[in-house]
Amino acid sequence: MTNKIKKYRCKYSSNVYSARTLTGLKQCCTEIQCMTSAAMVALEKKRKALIKSESEKWKQKKSEYKFQTVRQSQEPLQKAINQIVRLIDEEEPCIARPFEYSAAFDAGHIFSVGAHPALRYHMWNIHKQSVKSNKHLGGEQLLMLEGIDIRYGNETRQYIESLPQLVGSLKPTIDEKMSWLKIANRLIKEIKSGKKYSRNEINQIMGIYKI
Repeated sequence: MTNKIKKYRCKYSSNVYSARTLTGLKQCCTEIQCMTSAAMVALEKKRKALIKSESEKWKQKKSEYKFQTVRQSQEPLQKAINQIVRLIDEEEPCIARPFEYSAAFDAGHIFSVGAHPALRYHMWNIHKQSVKSNKHLGGEQLLMLEGIDIRYGNETRQYIESLPQLVGSLKPTIDEKMSWLKIANRLIKEIKSGKKYSRNEINQIMGIYKI
């Protein structure tokens, strides 16, 4: 019994052809004009796929570029961490000058980013601070520590003062920073929706520091 040869209809000319005459081009017979049309379609699909791939690569590079080129205070992860600090300290006065009125606040670092880059994201190192104290008066580290003593107690102050020795160095990769940024942005949404977090809980959720 002879097996029937399966027939196909060419998409470009309506010619009927058998599987034995397949050219490797989809839905195409062996006519030159049809093969040319099919080849052009295949090339266009490859071109679009390449453009999409390059676009995705550029988006990734652009995200990485943000972390590499912006000023310290404008780095996306730092901005997100600073926003979390201002949100959880929203009802608190300036940590350094609690009895002074201020209309504008920063997220101030007790140990500066320049001198202690490893502590730049640590929640216990960052507190709501008036722009005057943080920018115009140089940060006022001693007043910030006194404010910590008053608000949280001497044990917490001693812990914060030991952070440079406890943390050591921190050299995260771009991928780690991008991963942490996603977590920070999620926390911002949750805090804005009314969820409460302590500094210890945020440090633990972020996963940057293991202490």
